[in-house]
Formats: sequence, C-alpha cells, structure tokens
Amino acid sequence: METKDLTFCELSRMWLEDKKSDIKIMSYVRYESIVRNHFDRMFGDVVIRELTSEYVNRCFSKLLNRLEAASVKLIRTVFLQIVDYALDYDFLNKRIKVNYIPLQKKSVKVLTIKESNKLNWNMESSRSLKDLGILLALNTGLRLGEVCALRWRNVDFINRCIHIEGTVQRVPNEDIYSQSRTKLVVRIPKTVESCRDVPVPLFIWKMFRRLRGRDECFLMTNSRTRIPDPRVLETSFQSRCRRYLGRCVNFHCLRHTFASISISCGVDVKVVSEIMGHSDVSTTLRFYRAVDLKEKKQGINTLERLIGPKKNLSSPLFW
Repeated sequence: METKDLTFCELSRMWLEDKKSDIKIMSYVRYESIVRNHFDRMFGDVVIRELTSEYVNRCFSKLLNRLEAASVKLIRTVFLQIVDYALDYDFLNKRIKVNYIPLQKKSVKVLTIKESNKLNWNMESSRSLKDLGILLALNTGLRLGEVCALRWRNVDFINRCIHIEGTVQRVPNEDIYSQSRTKLVVRIPKTVESCRDVPVPLFIWKMFRRLRGRDECFLMTNSRTRIPDPRVLETSFQSRCRRYLGRCVNFHCLRHTFASISISCGVDVKVVSEIMGHSDVSTTLRFYRAVDLKEKKQGINTLERLIGPKKNLSSPLFW
C-alpha cells in the first residue's frame, strides 16, 4: 500500500503495534479501546493525508456532547500521539492541530462521617468476606484492586497491619479456545509507593481473626486459585449502600472518604499519603483536601489574634 492511500484507522493499528512492547498491558488495552470504539467511528476509512484540523475538531466537538471532558481529553492525547508517529515516519507532511479540551474541577464524592459510621456499625460483626473487603477500603483507603489481591499471608497478625504487594486487573484473554474475552490477573502495583504496610483498626483486626483462612488463599474468595473479581465486590458494595445508606456511590468513594475524613480530623497529610500509597503528597492534597468557609474563617481569626491591632503593645510578642 502506498503511503498516500494509508487511512487513519490503518495508521492507528500500526501505531498500536509499535507501542505494544513499550507500554503496560492496561495502557495498551485502554489505547486499543480508544482506537476501536472512537477513531474507527470518527474517521472510518479517511485517508490520513486528507485529514484537516477543521474536520478533526468538528469530530471532537461532537464527542464532547456524548462523553465527559476528561475522557475526550484522553482520546485527544492518543490522537496527537498517533499524529506524531505519522510525522516521524513521513505518513503526514503537516501537523493536525486539535483544540485544547478544558477540564472543569469536579468535587470529590465522599461519604459523610455519619454514613461511614453506619457502614462500620452494621457490618463489623458480619462473617461475609465481601463485607470485610468493603470495611478495609473504608478504614484504610485501599484501592479496589488491592483489596481483591490480598491473600491471608499478607495479614500481619502480630503487628496488626497488612502488606500490599499486588493488584487485580482485568486484561484481554489471549487463549483462543476460551469463551471469555478477558481474564483476571494479579500484578505488582504500578509504583514503588503502592507496595506498602498499612495498619488496620482494632475492629478490622478482630474480623481478620474471626474469618482467618489459609495463608495462600485470597481474602475475598478463601481460594488459592480463584482470583476475586473486582466487579463482584463493587456490586456487593452497591447492595450495602442501598440497604444502609439509601443511596449509591462507587467503590472508589471509600478511598476518597478515608482520605477526606483523616485529613479533616487532623491526621498529617504525609501520613495519609503513605497509607494510601501516593507517590507524591500533592496528589493527596489535590484530590482530597477541600477547604470550607468555616476553616477559612478559623485561619483568618488565628492570624488576627497574632497580628491584629491590640491595646497592650508591651507584650513580649512585639519585642
């Protein structure tokens, strides 16, 4: 095929194949999904050299009417990477410019202290392993995949903590004889900071002792070989939310809740960051620290007490 007849969809798959050996499997899955679900529809068999910035921007404007801005921004990033690839290999002779996708700052969804108390109160005496997983996430900030990857050998009964060393992910199933397109695997976390020791509250430790299984078994299934499915735990959490809270939030909300309440109660942000496995304290602050008007007033009042006008200026503070 001549370069001038190369379509964008063909170019996208060439780029995917070139990237496959350099990126993690989950990144590849995400990129392949974008190519298949969006670029194939947006550009079809449009020849790469016939693409114009005006046409591409119209396509992205339509996409913004259907998807969240954050999703469209990711799709734009992938598109520009493919364009750079085309320029490097002379499939294109000019750059295609795509308008910047602005993101609106969204408030982080968290449970209230009262709702958190309700979950802990209603589920602490449960003998359900799924309930144990839900309370673990609420009271330690673990990610859904980290909860599912825990085995009983990761529980340190002496020091009352858990060792995080893996996460469960759903990846494409390359077994051509399998009826399932995907499979569950346990992988090491993506950052060094995610491998960590996390202390647990006393009531969680008592649940560990009550439900303890064999060392090599997964906590959530009590099986050595059956990997816990994050979707199943998410569904169980939704059921508990409807029963105890009267509303539904996603499982990741438990992680936000742990961070938000911890920081609001005065726990040092560096401590919270390390418990959660963030690689940078700024991540913790950016996602979980919202300052309300009451705190702002307290800050101004504190400053006023220190430097505001005073009748008695003989205080040692001024000397």
